Amino acid sequence: QAICEVIDVRQAAECPPPWEPFDSHEVCQVCHAAFTWHSTSSSKAQENREKQNCASCGRLVCDPCAENTKCLPEYGLYEKVRVCDTCYFSKFIARHPR
Repeated sequence: QAICEVIDVRQAAECPPPWEPFDSHEVCQVCHAAFTWHSTSSSKAQENREKQNCASCGRLVCDPCAENTKCLPEYGLYEKVRVCDTCYFSKFIARHPR
């Protein structure tokens, strides 16, 4: 399954955006809170566990701001992947209201 995903991504119409490195931001790029704001621990290890990259835009966001998932066929991602709240609500929900 992983090999099929690599092939799909390589054959995709668009390249996915580059991901922000984990050491590039100290706060979430969506809510601007510390990555450990919702955790009982504020250690560096916990901070790294809480960081997520949005598969749609590549920004570094906290775990609660990346709970939504979407397929991104333009990038060859046909299985649902995590996307940030900004992308989810502006790109996907705004285009496809219920």
